[in-house]
Amino acid sequence: MDTAGLRRLKSPVQSRSLRFFPPPANHLPGYVVFPERHDPNAGRVRRILYIWTSNPLRMKQIYTLAVLFSLLLPSRGYAQSLGISPDPTVHVQCPDIPQAYQISAWVEGCHSVGPPVNGTLIEEKKVGLKHQITIRWNDSADPGGLTIRRSDSLNCSGAASGKSWEIPIASVAGLTPDLTGPLQIPLLSFVTNRYSASLLHHQRGSMDPDPYPVTKFEWEVPQSWNIFLVDFNNSAAVNVFADTSEGCIKVRGQRACGVMSEWTTICPERVMDVPCPIFIFPNSLVCGDRQNIFANAPDFSFIMPDAIYDWHVSDGWEIISDTFSANKAFVIIKPDGLHNGTISATLSGKGKTSEPCVVTIPYLSDFADSQVQGPDELCSSGSYYLTDLPPNATIHWEVTNFDGAPGPVPFAQTSGSGFIANLELTDPDAQGYYVIAFTASDVCGEAVKQKKFYVGKPRFYSAKIDGATAVPQTLCPGNHRLEMSVFGGGDCIEWSTNMQGYANCRRFDFWMPDAGSDCSELLAVSTNACGSTEQTFPFCPQTGCPDSQTFGLLVSPNPANFVVVIEGTSSDESKSDLALIEVLNIYNSLGQLVYSWNDAPRQRIVLPVDKIPIGTYIIQASVWGTRVARQLAISPRY
Repeated sequence: MDTAGLRRLKSPVQSRSLRFFPPPANHLPGYVVFPERHDPNAGRVRRILYIWTSNPLRMKQIYTLAVLFSLLLPSRGYAQSLGISPDPTVHVQCPDIPQAYQISAWVEGCHSVGPPVNGTLIEEKKVGLKHQITIRWNDSADPGGLTIRRSDSLNCSGAASGKSWEIPIASVAGLTPDLTGPLQIPLLSFVTNRYSASLLHHQRGSMDPDPYPVTKFEWEVPQSWNIFLVDFNNSAAVNVFADTSEGCIKVRGQRACGVMSEWTTICPERVMDVPCPIFIFPNSLVCGDRQNIFANAPDFSFIMPDAIYDWHVSDGWEIISDTFSANKAFVIIKPDGLHNGTISATLSGKGKTSEPCVVTIPYLSDFADSQVQGPDELCSSGSYYLTDLPPNATIHWEVTNFDGAPGPVPFAQTSGSGFIANLELTDPDAQGYYVIAFTASDVCGEAVKQKKFYVGKPRFYSAKIDGATAVPQTLCPGNHRLEMSVFGGGDCIEWSTNMQGYANCRRFDFWMPDAGSDCSELLAVSTNACGSTEQTFPFCPQTGCPDSQTFGLLVSPNPANFVVVIEGTSSDESKSDLALIEVLNIYNSLGQLVYSWNDAPRQRIVLPVDKIPIGTYIIQASVWGTRVARQLAISPRY
């Protein structure tokens, strides 16, 4: 049989054909049989069968066998994996609502739908080139599951493998919201009470935040109560305004698909308001005073006509008004004149009674205005006395060391009675602080009034040089600081010296000249009413010292636009705070003075420059006698 004759042969199966081509050059004479068919899912599928013979009769037999064999071969190709649209694993699925899904790469006769987990398959059909299934998911706490199976037959080996999906379901089955808020609501305090609800879906196994929150709630309160949303965009919190009736607050959550959860209920206990604040006048009494006390609680009779106020007072005190008259919230009380008293009130009505509101009315010893008068500094003798004393008060006084320090005190008499204490100093060289205390008492109580005073001339203590407690007589050349503390003196010490230096109250900054220079003395003087105390510090230049520190300027920011900070610096970090700026001038590029600062020496200057035109300037300064120059740029202001 020639080639043309073979091409005219047709397969008994009309949907497929055989094409014959010459065999490859390296094969024996024969033909290539090529059955082909179009598959809408997998595209064109080809099976190639090589046949070779030189005998035409044998060729016909072989052709017949090839046709029969082609019928046995599967007519489908290898597909990609199964797909589902829309993907139910990405977001939660609504229960009890039919959900349609389309399966891609489905092969009829090879694929089937397994029974859904936690759901019901209600429909299967072909839609275009895809297979569509419809499932109704159950409203339960468990996620759903979907499985597409593939047949094990040889003819389905080329079909896509089976596949399973876990389906998150937005369910609130059997759930109730968590409800928080006051468990008690006062009957008569007309304020709103806030209640909040929260609820989470059962769903899990999705890309949504897990667990998925419920965001819409429905509330119920008694008809006579009022309810207000806290946020109009979020119903998870409400304000409840209750009248005097009993009632419950209910809430349920609406799941993502619209179905509501079970109700959660709170029935807050209605409690009687505590009748406070009670208006009391007067709210304290002077010892011996028996003036009437007027007490008034909030009057709720307009809301609760059967309101009953029950008043009680301390033993010895009397209620002199009829509390069951027209105004039940008002009472008049007569105290006993000596003892502190308590006033309490409870409120009853609608079958409820409040907790008592209790107020204490103290009797005060009338020593509030009493003060100790006398000298702040005692040089030899002096008198201290207590002013503004009430009648029939008993007074005792005592002199002690300051801060309770032990030991004797330098006075002829250290304690006594009466409102005047005459003190005589027995040690003319005594120096230090002492305290005199007057204790005043009467039948209602006692009070202690004190005064601290200083005895003798001022006393220096805690001298430091450059922060160190030991003050040497020789110092290395350079900048130094002497600090002093003083008892009994004024705020500042008077300094006297021939050295270059600057006084700052209780410290003195000075410059020690180079080795070989003469020694100098620094004199500190403190004065009070008893006289003056002096202390001299001799200082000589020390030899063999390292080079003295050098001083400079730090300018920041630079460039600056609004404010610049200029700070003195020292090569010795331990003495950086001694680098004081004495003089500072700023010049423009033409050498003209635009700013001059000549105040008390200081280490740090904060300088506004917002009024200085932009440009480049030169800062010239004297830092402890060292002339320093720095460039300053003023940048544009935006």
